[in-house]
Amino acid sequence: MERFVISLAAALSSRGWRTTIYCTQRGGPLLAAAADLNIEAKVLPFETKWDNLAPRRLIREMRADGIQLVHSQNGNWLAAAVAARWLNIPLLHTEHGLEGPREHWKLVLQKRAAAALTGRLVAVSQSLQRQLKDQLGLSLSRIQVIPNGIDTAVYRPDAAARQSLRQELGIGPDTVLIGALARLHPLKGIDVLAEAAALIPAETPVAIVVAGDGDERTRVEAIAARSAVPFKLLGMRSDIARLLQGFDALVLPSRSEALPIALLEGMASRRPIIATSVGEMPHIVQAGAGLVVPPQNPAALAKAIVEMVQQHERRAAFGSTASAIAEERFGITAMVDSYIQAYHDLLNR
Repeated sequence: MERFVISLAAALSSRGWRTTIYCTQRGGPLLAAAADLNIEAKVLPFETKWDNLAPRRLIREMRADGIQLVHSQNGNWLAAAVAARWLNIPLLHTEHGLEGPREHWKLVLQKRAAAALTGRLVAVSQSLQRQLKDQLGLSLSRIQVIPNGIDTAVYRPDAAARQSLRQELGIGPDTVLIGALARLHPLKGIDVLAEAAALIPAETPVAIVVAGDGDERTRVEAIAARSAVPFKLLGMRSDIARLLQGFDALVLPSRSEALPIALLEGMASRRPIIATSVGEMPHIVQAGAGLVVPPQNPAALAKAIVEMVQQHERRAAFGSTASAIAEERFGITAMVDSYIQAYHDLLNR
């Protein structure tokens, strides 16, 4: 989601929109990325459970900054809705995915309250649109679908980047590098990936790396200690495009997803995909971009990884198809155009 925010803010800035990012949590790579792109970003950490209902500091900052429209993301929807209503400015909210198959009833109540204060609700996939319809009691017409998009040019093949990344990680030319880009959270299924690694025979020429961090790190490390093949947690990384150049395949072992940015980045980088059958991923990957496995199934995931390792020509075919799909369906221009039109619709009401 952070990469979505940065890429959208950068694209909007390039088209003459003044953007300010408000972060309600400390830490993470978003601030550095924003600074690199000369995008204003402010940290306004939420300290108590009441900050969602009475985001006084957020309201003060938005008023001082002359904000005319709010675009919120998962996490603090209600706070953004309260602030926008208090300032009498329109709110567009993008939902990127649910926190599991069944979210806590308190969160659902918060989201329903926020939806009542929201001028435009956007889902990043049709499957998520249907989930939100049922969860929030809204008609489909109240939920616009705008698929995520990326600047595919950033992810074009780069032999030098590939070589330097593999040298950094100590990966030889005969080893197939399977990579994941995910926070270490139960929804992302990195624990399932570690369980799968423990099932892969030691003689398999594969190494697995994960770029990301989170509360699950200690648990994942304990599971990965049983693996006979190399399994390494890289922590937070900002060089996503370079990492993808070094990977031979991208794995997304999620328990729940909608349309993850990491999937699109991997496809644009010509990387074959191994993904779970959740959200929009199977519909995209099964079009020839890779392999699909059931969620929470380490044995099936291990089998798919071994299959991907053993079939070089098939990996290349998957990667070629993945790249074509990304170019045709998930470029950033269409996404930004759709959001700008939605902004104008709200501002002109």
